[in-house]
Amino acid sequence: RDAAGGFGTSFAAAAAMERIFECLLPSAVTLANDQSVRVRTKLAGALADTLNLFLDVRPREGSALEAGLGRLVVPALLRLLGDSDQTVSTAMLQNLAPRISGGRGGSAAWAPLVFRARHVQALLDALEALARSPRWRARKAVSCVLPLLVAACHTVEQRERAAALAAPLVSDPVFEVRVTASFCLCRAAAADFGDRPVTGDPNIPGSVVLSADGEPVQDMGRMWLDGVVLPLLESLRTSRTYGDRVVSLHMIAALLSDGLIEEDDVRCEILLSIALTLATDRVPNVRMAFARAMQELAPLLRRKLGAGEGAAPAGPNELPSAFAAAVDKTRELRLDADRDVRHFAEGAVERLDSA
Repeated sequence: RDAAGGFGTSFAAAAAMERIFECLLPSAVTLANDQSVRVRTKLAGALADTLNLFLDVRPREGSALEAGLGRLVVPALLRLLGDSDQTVSTAMLQNLAPRISGGRGGSAAWAPLVFRARHVQALLDALEALARSPRWRARKAVSCVLPLLVAACHTVEQRERAAALAAPLVSDPVFEVRVTASFCLCRAAAADFGDRPVTGDPNIPGSVVLSADGEPVQDMGRMWLDGVVLPLLESLRTSRTYGDRVVSLHMIAALLSDGLIEEDDVRCEILLSIALTLATDRVPNVRMAFARAMQELAPLLRRKLGAGEGAAPAGPNELPSAFAAAVDKTRELRLDADRDVRHFAEGAVERLDSA
């Protein structure tokens, strides 16, 4: 790290840094097999620092450093991620997902170097064990890397394993884990192969994988949405546990507010209809979650209904749209018996009127 600061960013600096890395990497990665848990835990942080520096140096394509990182560092990292001691594996995972805030998840900038098709089996094995960890921060970190894991899974079987890994996290006893997992599960649907350059190589990030006859594979992102996210959301909505019903509203807000489902998609109105069924839930926390979701979705509702308009009047044989019904129900909740529900409903209506 000190050398990086002294060398600057010139071509000569990059070459000098490459020589340093070439000398240090072979001996450093052997520590992944060290008998000491403390040494392996320290190595997890050191490998993360190494990859951060790798991004700064940007080694020449085909250089010995680039080859060494792929041949030595990433396998050592995967070994630590699957370490038999969860102190080590958790430390490695938390370096992979360091930016965990507000339930939105996140991953290190170098994480895509690890989450590639060739590593999927090792990643699934390691993350399945960590998803069952008694340490809630480890389970939350697993949630944070779900979008990268799903994007690296290029077969239905792999995605089924990823879905089975993710489902219990959405019902985790720790609320912070549930919220993070629900958001990241939805974000995984953004792994849309249709907008990626066609290279035919599944190990090149951002590429479209080709089938044997040269055709792009089916849109895996939409398959994830329809086959995993929406069925799970429905099971949460109908759960007898009110916390699950709250999480379903978080998922609906994430899917609609982050543009994961296009506004003209019929599923957009279907999701709002699902949310409306919880607006009159007997538990105040669920009604409050509905009001908070509407607060987040206020710009979308405003665009769909038009500025300054209330619910569009329906014809004699016509029901109002889910968008209009959501606005009406949010306004009604300002008179709810629960003070907190009224508070968040007022905030949602303010956003609807000023968006």
